[in-house]
Amino acid sequence: MSEHKNNGRIEIENKGKKIIVMPLDDNSKEISQVLANDTARKILSLLSERSMTLTEICAELEIPLSSGEYSLKKLQDTGLIKIIGTKQSERNVEMKIYAPEEKFIVIAPKSLKKEDTIFALKSLLPLLAIGIIILGFGLYMVNQSQMPFINLIAPNQTYNNITNTFSTEDGFMKKFSSQEELNAYIKYSAESRSGYYRGYATKGKGGNIMLASHGTSKTSLTSSNTGSSTSDFSQTNIQVEGVDEADIVKNDGKYIYIVSGRSVFIIDGYPAKDAKILSEIKFDERSTPTKIFINKDKLVVFTQEYTYIPRPGCEYLVAPMKTNISIAIYDISDRKNPKVEREIKSDGQYFDSRMLGDYVYVIINEPIYYQPCQIYKGAEVDMKCISSDIKFPEVTINNKRTDENFPEIYYWDVLDNSYHWTTVLSVDTQDKDAKPNKKFFVMGDAQNIYVSPENIYITRTKWMSQQEILEKVYDEVIIPNLPKDKQDEIKEIENSNKSFYVKKFERILVIKNYFAGIDDKEREDFQKKINDKMQEIQNDLEKYSEQTIISRIGIKDGRITPKASGSVPGTILNQFSMDEYNKNFRIATTAQKYSDKQANNIYVLDKNLKIIGKIEDIAPGESIYSVRFMGKKAYMVTFKRVDPLFVIDLSNPEKPALVGKLKIPGYSDYLHPYDENHLIGIGKEVDESIDADKVHSSDAVYYTAIQGVKLALFDVTDIEHPVEMYKVVIGDRGTESEATQDHKAFLFDKEKNLLVIPIRLAEISDAQKKSADWKNMEGEFTFQGAYIYNISLDNGFKLLGRVTHIDDQKDQEELMKSGYYFNSPYSVRRSLFMDDVLYTISNKKVKMNDLKNISYINEVGLSYEDYYDGRI
Repeated sequence: MSEHKNNGRIEIENKGKKIIVMPLDDNSKEISQVLANDTARKILSLLSERSMTLTEICAELEIPLSSGEYSLKKLQDTGLIKIIGTKQSERNVEMKIYAPEEKFIVIAPKSLKKEDTIFALKSLLPLLAIGIIILGFGLYMVNQSQMPFINLIAPNQTYNNITNTFSTEDGFMKKFSSQEELNAYIKYSAESRSGYYRGYATKGKGGNIMLASHGTSKTSLTSSNTGSSTSDFSQTNIQVEGVDEADIVKNDGKYIYIVSGRSVFIIDGYPAKDAKILSEIKFDERSTPTKIFINKDKLVVFTQEYTYIPRPGCEYLVAPMKTNISIAIYDISDRKNPKVEREIKSDGQYFDSRMLGDYVYVIINEPIYYQPCQIYKGAEVDMKCISSDIKFPEVTINNKRTDENFPEIYYWDVLDNSYHWTTVLSVDTQDKDAKPNKKFFVMGDAQNIYVSPENIYITRTKWMSQQEILEKVYDEVIIPNLPKDKQDEIKEIENSNKSFYVKKFERILVIKNYFAGIDDKEREDFQKKINDKMQEIQNDLEKYSEQTIISRIGIKDGRITPKASGSVPGTILNQFSMDEYNKNFRIATTAQKYSDKQANNIYVLDKNLKIIGKIEDIAPGESIYSVRFMGKKAYMVTFKRVDPLFVIDLSNPEKPALVGKLKIPGYSDYLHPYDENHLIGIGKEVDESIDADKVHSSDAVYYTAIQGVKLALFDVTDIEHPVEMYKVVIGDRGTESEATQDHKAFLFDKEKNLLVIPIRLAEISDAQKKSADWKNMEGEFTFQGAYIYNISLDNGFKLLGRVTHIDDQKDQEELMKSGYYFNSPYSVRRSLFMDDVLYTISNKKVKMNDLKNISYINEVGLSYEDYYDGRI
């Protein structure tokens, strides 16, 4: 055997055959790209059996001459085949005869020492006869015949969409260095998820396309407007003090800003008796205003645009839509004449936003569109498909692109089931010349966010594939039982800076080579260890059947900085399932088990999003209906038949403790702090006398037992013995309140002893009560509007009055006749106060009433029209 090194290449000759080790550079990249083409690989395999001409190759493989000629040229250019002669065709045309080069090519890191490479190759020489092994650039052709058998499914059990809760150790953040790296990550990742449906598929000329609050705040705002205003006024009910949330209604103590239909209205609301519309910003049929912020003399309006994407030849299918979000900043120093100052647009769909100080942070979602390439499989691959660029979202300001070059795109290096763009923008509301800061993230579809003054936490649900279960077997069974030298080899791979996918495939190669060299007895012993471990793994999957992935992104003065990623078992309900306290992150989840049971959990994570404390299996068989974190305590409501209110002590983050429980009929969908020792709950009452088991299955939510809307006031002073001090039930079955699902519809002010909620009232009539099964009936709609309560620790809930916008007899009749999905432009959705005046808002009207006696003061009509925004 002889060896020499030339231009960074290591060449080893053995019995006339040559092994060439090439560094990971442009030359090796070119070889990998050629062999990613399935036609090229088939040709190479065919020529290894016998030398052939182009015509013979194309006839054997049944491919066009053009495809064969293209692949032969690429193989020849990279030195994988050679011309060994010519022969005459039947038409006397000279034809070249091709054969493979007598060499093996191994691509390895540039940093690999020559002596280490030679030693490794000498040990591999007996195995190289199996075929060509190519390392790097994500392409592997590995003989799996000597791999151990891993039974993924225990007998008589089937698992679908299983969540990966085992890969978080690889969850460190990275940044793509180039467009090519982004292309490879998305397309190789997609290819590694074989058999998993990964998005919306369309088919046209191009083939398949894969789509891959602590309470109502009261503030005195400084503005340049003239005229009287008040310092005693309510604002949007938010989760975190100082972190404002966009809404359809805003109020600054004098002016009210309202999103209604395709318009945004500015109303001079103070004093109430002189209230009037000052201006109306109208939007055309292509855009829909959704939510707004107010910051001094700036109005921030979010609009969403939907454009259908044509699909030639598939008109019978529902056409996908391209979505764009617009963030328009208006100068409203003259409220009668608002003027657009800047307009920032981005591809994607508005997900959520927050405002801290003068900066608005916006989170935008968009599927990643790409042409799938069969990189690891047997179908023919078009080289253009592999090299075609994945398009990243375009962000513009005043219709000018903000990215001329490849932008900053980050990702957490963990396997996911599908990938979306999550764009985080920060916009300075006051500096009209400021460009938006932005970061692009490749991750699963963002589902919930929690925002503290320093961090944005984005969560998403993830399911485990069978490949990931294999990874757990490798981690916990196979690798720990390998010889130390093999374990060290794998550890070196894991500690390298290679991508998640390259690491996984390289370690499989190490394992495969080890199993190729052991005898049958050793293989049988290994197999037994695997079989024993599989039962334990299946038991784990019972507990960790779903997973919430959490990404932490730091924010400060408009800067956006990726920080950490982690995961916890189970899924979350909403933003109130999360909280940040003393640099720790707390989260409540419900974990579904395959035994048709579920359990609830509280986890405490450190700043790196590693679990440091937990309570699991709270209220087995029940679901979380509401959560509220308050400093060193958390309150959780679960429901099945009755409403258990759990009190969790979080004073020691490493040892959270369940310290109190209260079981009462009904449940609370939303919990709101009254003060440090008291909670308000809003949800539904339940009639315990109804035997729901005879109507529904044992794990159902007992709809027939659910009654009207329930308000409750809880005393949690003694955390071990919480008490329901007062409750009131509004209406009968069918009564609903938007406040149970949207906290921004909940108005509470402790100083005024004021609680206001929208109610759609359903009542069981006398005629219905004559029926024997009237308890199972829904009531008839009799009212929609606001219920106004005086709330206190001394007297509980005292109804002060009701306000409705449905004053017309015809509209009242429509309400009475409407079904479950009643919707009216006169439905009261929000309420606010300025001094002692209550303002209720619907799409058609703003109404003002005296808070002392709920007497009528004034109203302002809004020119609302129904519209269809193009969404299916």
